Amino acid sequence: MKALMGGIKDLRSTVETSKKARDKEPPKPLTLYEKLKRIYDLIPRSLLIVLIIFFSMAIAVLTVSYTNYKIRRKRIKEISELL
Repeated sequence: MKALMGGIKDLRSTVETSKKARDKEPPKPLTLYEKLKRIYDLIPRSLLIVLIIFFSMAIAVLTVSYTNYKIRRKRIKEISELL
């Protein structure tokens, strides 16, 4: 009999918990700031510094290579006009 009563109590608490869950408001969607803050908190500081340096170097390399490409195209045009 005690086991049956315990089962009934467990069932009641489950029903009450599900009612409470239904009555709660859905969580608000996170703002961009909150999302970035979560990511920032997950990544160690040293790794963050390394990633910033890596991406800034990558941007610098791409900028220089694009500039060299434009200069090369300009010279090829000039040479082709001379011929």
